[in-house]
Amino acid sequence: MGIKERFGLKSTETTAETSSAEVLPNAEGAERELRRFRRQHKWDPFLDVDKLDNIDDALASGNAEKEIAIDESLIQEDSPYPEVRSSVPPTDSDVPVNTIRAWTIGMLLCTIVAACNVLLSLRRTPISISSTVVQLIAYPIGCSWAKFMPHHTFHVFGHALELNPGPFNTKEHTMITMMTAAGSALSYAIDILLAQELFYKQQFK
Repeated sequence: MGIKERFGLKSTETTAETSSAEVLPNAEGAERELRRFRRQHKWDPFLDVDKLDNIDDALASGNAEKEIAIDESLIQEDSPYPEVRSSVPPTDSDVPVNTIRAWTIGMLLCTIVAACNVLLSLRRTPISISSTVVQLIAYPIGCSWAKFMPHHTFHVFGHALELNPGPFNTKEHTMITMMTAAGSALSYAIDILLAQELFYKQQFK
């Protein structure tokens, strides 16, 4: 065997040893994650039984590559629940969230919906505007803002704020819905004020 073949064989052996050394910690981490996942979801009625069976088979066989593959596909890369997989992407898009558009629309809808819910709660048959209705209303408002508002940039304390940062995105839509859902809930203090005025004749005018 020549020098070239010897060095080539040594390089191959070194690469194989390095790959084995890299796979071993990954396999140990994957096995630990799978065992913890199996223990946490032992009585989970929403998780598919076949996925738990695949975890049991991989742990029983001791196949490191299979354990790593199941760990990446089931735990690391995406949600184990098919309902979440179909509605929430595993990636995080780099779109603006903390924008003037989101805050303006969110505060405006939060104020209007909160006032409407307070007034409508005084009826004999109370009516409330849910966050689903707000979500439907906020979308055309956001799209109209993106279409008609000018592209102007403000500088506040060294930070650049864009009046129209581009197309209305999902994160802004979610932020507006969360703001309105959290701020438009009725308060128990309103019932106390109404009871004081109706039963105790305490006028607050």
